[in-house]
Amino acid sequence: MRKLLLACALFLIWPVAASSGPKEDALLVVEQFKKAFDASDVEGVVKLFAPDAVFLGTVSPVLATKTDQIEVFSRVAAIHATFHHD
Repeated sequence: MRKLLLACALFLIWPVAASSGPKEDALLVVEQFKKAFDASDVEGVVKLFAPDAVFLGTVSPVLATKTDQIEVFSRVAAIHATFHHD
């Protein structure tokens, strides 16, 4: 009987735990970006972008259209954060 109750409970919980929508997926990427950016993890930032991503950095006048441009922005931002850390 316990096994049956456990199986029923798992069956009812599984769809809720296993499903995430576009909103949750987007929030996860934003959290990963912030964590990598705050840690000056350039590779971590760059790997979050698709090869054809378009990115406009907060202080950059250049619209980055390739991951190597995003990498340059991230490296400059990391250096800037190192020298301007509060």
